[in-house]
Amino acid sequence: MFLKTNTYVYNKKCQRIKKQGTLRQGTLVTYSGSVKAASSSDDFFFYPSESSNKDPQALKQYKIKGKVYYALGGGRYVKAVNVSKINGQYVFTKQPTYVIPRADMYVLNKDLKET
Repeated sequence: MFLKTNTYVYNKKCQRIKKQGTLRQGTLVTYSGSVKAASSSDDFFFYPSESSNKDPQALKQYKIKGKVYYALGGGRYVKAVNVSKINGQYVFTKQPTYVIPRADMYVLNKDLKET
């Protein structure tokens, strides 16, 4: 899996493991477990590319204190929101996505008039 932002490594109690340091953005990280068909309870999933099966796939996800994590093995976890690709495929989410507009952005209607 590839990381889209710098991330910390956590234990099963959702505490940072300080001696592990920070995993850097763009780092290729090996994960624990295997890919399975995505279920309705999976928050993050991806689509396999070179396969006749186009159903979404997912890694085992762990919810710790309301946040979703992927296991790295050895009791180590990374936040799922910090992962951009799994097996070279982009990761999608079913969670809502929020956009916070900057101060210099304007909202336009269908006639391109400022609202």
